[in-house]
Amino acid sequence: MRQQHTLVAIVSAALLWGCGGGDEGGPDKCSGGTTWDSQVAKCVPDGSVICGTGTQLDADSGTCVSVNPNCPAPNQIVGGDCVFSAPAADIEESADPEAPAQFSLPGVGNSVTLGGCINPSTGEIDLDDFAFQSDGNKLLKITAAGFGGLDAAFTVVSADIEAYTRFGVNFTGTGAERTVYLPPVAGGVFALQAADTRSLFFGEPAGSDKACYHITVEELALPTPTPLTGTSLTDVTVGDNTLFYSYTANGGDVTFSALDIPGTAILGDYVEVRSGEYFNTIGFGDGRAAGDPAVSPGILGINAGEEIIYVIDPVYNYGLEPSEGTFDLNVPVAALPTIGTSTTFDNDGDTVTFLPISMTQGDILEFDFATDRTILTDLFTLTSSVDGSFQQEVLGAEGTFIAQRTGYYYIRVLDADPTTAAQITLTNNESLTTTPAPLATGTNTVAKWHSFDPSANEWITLDTTDALTLTSYPYVEGLLQESTDSIVGPLTAQGLIFAGQTAPILVQSDITGIIDVAPRAYTDLGLVDEANPIAQTGTPIAATETHYYIAKAAPYSNVSLSTSVGYTISQYAIDETVLTSGETIDIASLETNYIAFSVTGPAGSYDLNITVLPPLWQSICPQDGGNGTAVTLSSQDEEVTAAFTLGHSFTMFGTAYTDFLISTNGWLTFNTAYAGTALWQVGTLPDATEPNSMIAPSWFDLDSVDLCVELGATETVVQWRGVGYGSTDTAEFQAIFNDQNEVSFIYGPGYQISGATIGAENAAGDMATSHDEAIIPNTEVELIQ
Repeated sequence: MRQQHTLVAIVSAALLWGCGGGDEGGPDKCSGGTTWDSQVAKCVPDGSVICGTGTQLDADSGTCVSVNPNCPAPNQIVGGDCVFSAPAADIEESADPEAPAQFSLPGVGNSVTLGGCINPSTGEIDLDDFAFQSDGNKLLKITAAGFGGLDAAFTVVSADIEAYTRFGVNFTGTGAERTVYLPPVAGGVFALQAADTRSLFFGEPAGSDKACYHITVEELALPTPTPLTGTSLTDVTVGDNTLFYSYTANGGDVTFSALDIPGTAILGDYVEVRSGEYFNTIGFGDGRAAGDPAVSPGILGINAGEEIIYVIDPVYNYGLEPSEGTFDLNVPVAALPTIGTSTTFDNDGDTVTFLPISMTQGDILEFDFATDRTILTDLFTLTSSVDGSFQQEVLGAEGTFIAQRTGYYYIRVLDADPTTAAQITLTNNESLTTTPAPLATGTNTVAKWHSFDPSANEWITLDTTDALTLTSYPYVEGLLQESTDSIVGPLTAQGLIFAGQTAPILVQSDITGIIDVAPRAYTDLGLVDEANPIAQTGTPIAATETHYYIAKAAPYSNVSLSTSVGYTISQYAIDETVLTSGETIDIASLETNYIAFSVTGPAGSYDLNITVLPPLWQSICPQDGGNGTAVTLSSQDEEVTAAFTLGHSFTMFGTAYTDFLISTNGWLTFNTAYAGTALWQVGTLPDATEPNSMIAPSWFDLDSVDLCVELGATETVVQWRGVGYGSTDTAEFQAIFNDQNEVSFIYGPGYQISGATIGAENAAGDMATSHDEAIIPNTEVELIQ
């Protein structure tokens, strides 16, 4: 804990000091010890003069003057008394530097004192840790006084909120004072760290066995927040104080806010609290420098009456005077026009308007929005709010959307070309359907949307004399795409397969009609795996019969089905379309956990055998129990390994090879003289530029890569496992080449990369073989030289 806080303090201080101003105002503008800040047109401390005990910086002369002429240095005014040594404290620093001293908050109107000395005896900076707990929504006044040459400073950090850091610093004297707001975090752990200002800002050891501090932590009553309204701009003045503002929401409100306090001496920050619970803090260390605005990503889906509290509590402020800035609260929400009507919105290129729609889980929204200009594909975005943030975006001006949770959804209006008109006109042609009626066994009147519970029947048949079109959709949140699983009436015993589904299925009819639903008679064969194959013999069947089956297997299994000579197995899609048929069919990389199929043939009897083959993907890495060797990498990104020597002969495109190098970006080369980069740019094959003599099972920009190699006497296996750069798309694949000069690639069940270059290339880079089709997980690609 001590080390963590030390790093936070040093790194934070380094960033803080790095944004100091220079002397753009000229030498006549500021005295010694200060520098001109052009953003606020004021002199601020530059850190070159830090005053000793009992003195403070005089901005006019640039020198240190006595705090009180009746209490000259090295004495110190404490509580109105002139003293030299630090008074006794309630809690003293811990004797164990790795175990922070613990204290409890004193309660409103009370205080607790902390004491210790900053003695960098090891030559490294000394920082004393004190730990305490708080459920938050508390306001503290913290005062640090230094004695014996200590320029006392402190930080407060949260163990639960990574972005939360607060500094109490002062360049003009030997102590620091400020208020600190503690966000509401249940059981939250906070740390207060005592230090010398010079250690915090410069990383310099400072102090001695007589350089001591006395810190008073007083708990204050929370003030009543100042109410705000949307689109308001509030002037704020921030010094050592903490400011509280509030906004009471209407149903479906979206709030965006920003704090802008210019100047190098202060880094503005604020905390958002939603309905009494911590929501967000802009934070320190997010790349934002002093003078940059603190901008909230926004709060969405706010219910009527909810209160949002904004607490302006700077990360640091070492200015000579309070800083002035603005706090902007914007609520860009408008009412959705009623169906068939239009409304207009401001259109200046930066204005975004949110139109909330309150939806209940299972509701279906069919939207078709028209404007007075060309509709762009990204003009309207239908967005759900979960935990107050955008979770899913559905692009387009029309489509069908189903709500998987109850809450507010939004149409987001922004014209990418604002030059065409000052306002944009929107016409609403949407319709909202409440939770669809169930489609049950028996006779049903269908009209528009219905749902079907697959837990009741995994396979059904439909009969209707009406000329309707029936389309089924998985019950998933988001835009319901045009389905290829539509069936057209009249229908006679048309099957729909819902095996493998657990949530309700949506069924849409284009007209009102009558449809009969009956369960399909089938045999459930249960689970099949490597240890439990299915062997069914002598099943009788009539000449006109069709026997239906469902078997279940683990996702991405390799399943083989076979029957007797003269009989046919047919595998079905959801609407009983035949996917494949024959006496024997192999289903590679089964994505769902079921197989629906039938057996037909002449009158007689047939055998049925179902086996699950071992998975193609077998990790060679030792941490997975494999026989390979883990390759040591320095960064797991953009790296080319040292050479590996083959344990067998290998020839590719007529050239024999003995050694190879591996790139973390999914390729290897047999040209061990290659001295280029890991080459993340995906290219095409062939290409005469290096690297050549290449095998590329998945050439892509990869990150967090683990490499393993298995060098056998007849076969070599190289394995990559990582993610796409900047994404969470999993990459797991192997390149295999052997003494028969065969090359193949195996892709694991978690392979998600799309757009990779796949193939092999000769030494000249003018001949290659490529695989251009999309990769299915848990499959093998064999290359032909």
